[in-house]
Amino acid sequence: MKAELKQAIVTLCRTCLWANSKNLSVFFEYSGHVDVVSVRVYVGGWVKGKNPDHELSRHLSWCQDALGNINKMEQLVHDLGMEHNGGE
Repeated sequence: MKAELKQAIVTLCRTCLWANSKNLSVFFEYSGHVDVVSVRVYVGGWVKGKNPDHELSRHLSWCQDALGNINKMEQLVHDLGMEHNGGE
């Protein structure tokens, strides 16, 4: 995996941590053995049995534009954080 892609994944993880709050539950997963990044977002917070409002998953080894896909995931989480957390 190229350094630029690794850095984008770290940025996505940081954005997920930043956006996570009582108004927005964000789950980030990286499965290194299969090279998959997944993000699940629950607007209003996680509730048992509730499906995520947004669910994104990318198999980076198979994805033609892995970097672009990770950047789009990061932008979505950032925008949701700004919208639901008042930009805190």
